[in-house]
Amino acid sequence: MNIFKKLSLASYILIFSAVIALIAMIIGIVSCSGEGFWEDEMGSVIAFTIIGLLLVAATVFCGVKFGDKYWLSVIMLLTVLFFALATCNMVIGKMDVMGTVVFSDLEKGFKPAEDACYIGLASSIVYIIASLIASIGTFFNVVRKEKA
Repeated sequence: MNIFKKLSLASYILIFSAVIALIAMIIGIVSCSGEGFWEDEMGSVIAFTIIGLLLVAATVFCGVKFGDKYWLSVIMLLTVLFFALATCNMVIGKMDVMGTVVFSDLEKGFKPAEDACYIGLASSIVYIIASLIASIGTFFNVVRKEKA
């Protein structure tokens, strides 16, 4: 019994979105590693990302173990929700530094602030991509239909 033969397009799409979300989380942590630019919301961003990753693993595991059930759609929707929550918290956490660097020019030219701003913006964009990819995966079956 080969697991990869059971997986369908949705499984691969969800796994790909999990990899993208993990990359976004790493980019987000890097954006907060500057001098005093750690954001309070980063803990919730990391938690939401890890919960989303666990939900992807649960979806694939339960799909292989139990087949395509209706409740797998709920787990996939929760995955999209948690990736979207991570996106929102990332944007909320970077609002202050984006405001001071981009809109008010108070910290224009200060490299740690600019890095925190632009790398945080890149992380938010990658989180949006992960959420969109995960939402595309919800339109397909998790496992392949067995041929009779």
